[in-house]
Amino acid sequence: MFYKSLMTATLAALSVTAFACPDLTGTYECTYDGQVETMDVTQFVADGVTHFMVGQTEVVADGASHPMPDSQPEEQATYTASCNGNVLGISFFSLLIDNANKIGQISGQQNMSLDNVGDLVQDIKGTLVIDAQGTFPIDEVTTCRRI
Repeated sequence: MFYKSLMTATLAALSVTAFACPDLTGTYECTYDGQVETMDVTQFVADGVTHFMVGQTEVVADGASHPMPDSQPEEQATYTASCNGNVLGISFFSLLIDNANKIGQISGQQNMSLDNVGDLVQDIKGTLVIDAQGTFPIDEVTTCRRI
């Protein structure tokens, strides 16, 4: 009896985890610095955890830290993603490297959700630190139109 109750509770928790994420699936047009880019978002659930494919990048919304591939000047980057209702939240950190020397770091929080017409809203807040130059805030909201 206890085992059956434990299994029921575990399955219910996994179901809540799987369905707690927003459905961001779609193709969107985003404008960054005057340039229009198309972004495809797909998602699937594996072992009760939602995985998002944002372009070619996989985001696992399990609350654990994950490494990200190096892309100059960002190295040793990590992210942690989780869902809170209709929002996918992604915390990130990366060192900034130039010619094998650390020149700064970037960290912050990106929230992704859909607005009332189904467009993708990306809200990024964080801090960019450039060694010997200072600390610069990041506060950017981009709405990507569903196409």
